Amino acid sequence: TKMRDLAKQLGSTTKFSAKEAAEGMAFLGMAGFDTNEILGATPGLLNLAAASGIELGEAADIASNIMGQFSINAKDSGRVADILAAVTSSSNVNMSQLADTMKFAGPVAKEFGADLEDTAAAAGLLGNIGIQGTNAGTALKNAFLGLAAPTSNASKLLSEMGVSVTDEQGNMLKFSSIMENLGSKLGDLPQ
Repeated sequence: TKMRDLAKQLGSTTKFSAKEAAEGMAFLGMAGFDTNEILGATPGLLNLAAASGIELGEAADIASNIMGQFSINAKDSGRVADILAAVTSSSNVNMSQLADTMKFAGPVAKEFGADLEDTAAAAGLLGNIGIQGTNAGTALKNAFLGLAAPTSNASKLLSEMGVSVTDEQGNMLKFSSIMENLGSKLGDLPQ
């Protein structure tokens, strides 16, 4: 009853119909969200769909997949929607491309301690140079794997450049910190 009422309310107060709101809720249910999680997540997903120009069901599907990859609780769906919308509106990637990128990069990024914000930002930056979708996902996945277990040559080169990928306890540093450090060191090299 609560979901039906919310679908009707959203249908009368947003650009989406009650049926579209219900379809979005159905995707969240298929992703394992319970009733209260669906009620909390749906408004943020409407914003994501509207900002990205995609169907509500597709927004729910993409967001719930990414939330699963990063073990993000349903109550944080608004934050996830904001992150995804920000990346697609400020870089050369659309929501479908970002979803494809995250399909490959998300689980590996999470495994090595990267958060959604850093991973999505990296996907957007790659998109700006024409590396999008599954190509960006593969590139990011390989970057995480390479940084987590660099070859002896790569490890030696990183050390010579003064680039650390782990802290004193051996935990991988934030991906954005590693990339900023690497970028500053590369900028110091002669042509």
